[in-house]
Amino acid sequence: MSPRNPLPDRVLEDIRNDKSTVTLPFRKNGQIPFWRLDDEEYFLLGRQSLAIEDDYLFLMRLNSDRDPDRHLQLAQARTALTNLAGPSGKSFDDFKQSFCFPFLHGVPADRPAADYLMTVQDVRGSLYFSHRRVVAKSDPQIKEHRLHEAFAEEFDREELNVLAATMYGFLSGFSQYLTPSPFVEKVDSEHIVYGYAKGNYFQEQHADHDAFKAAIDEWRRIIAASDER
Repeated sequence: MSPRNPLPDRVLEDIRNDKSTVTLPFRKNGQIPFWRLDDEEYFLLGRQSLAIEDDYLFLMRLNSDRDPDRHLQLAQARTALTNLAGPSGKSFDDFKQSFCFPFLHGVPADRPAADYLMTVQDVRGSLYFSHRRVVAKSDPQIKEHRLHEAFAEEFDREELNVLAATMYGFLSGFSQYLTPSPFVEKVDSEHIVYGYAKGNYFQEQHADHDAFKAAIDEWRRIIAASDER
């Protein structure tokens, strides 16, 4: 990906002119391209956007599906996202999160033109999709710092859920074809250790901090030993 113009009034134009990271299907044979954002772009566009209220019931259902053919462990999600869009960004709380992948996307062609942010990240051990609508820098709503209902003329709440579920399904399928290098990651707030080692994904949650730290050290030892072979 070639460097993009960092100025706020040019970044959207530069992103749209770049090749999309992935294009996902969306209703009635439509397609929506997604562009991965770097940390600076995410910061600039995040300041120029309105946060849309999350649907927590949908997110709970998405993360409660334990069908092994569909459920995404954190390690699988991180692997798929990294292979698709490069390393995780740094704009996340490293106590309760371990990765953050922000994307820009538009709306179906038959609707008013608009730009949206979808952030795919983990929060306290669950995969999380959040949405923001990019607006003009002069929009007075930016200063209100409040959550907004979905903008139904572009995406209603159910359609935003469909878009998130489509991304989830794509990542789940894509991860099946990937063999990552061994790695260990952690979510401190939940005492979760996860990664890939000995030819398999793993995820553990520990009852106390000592066991959590010991597990991290042990998985790192296992990976280091396999690297020496």
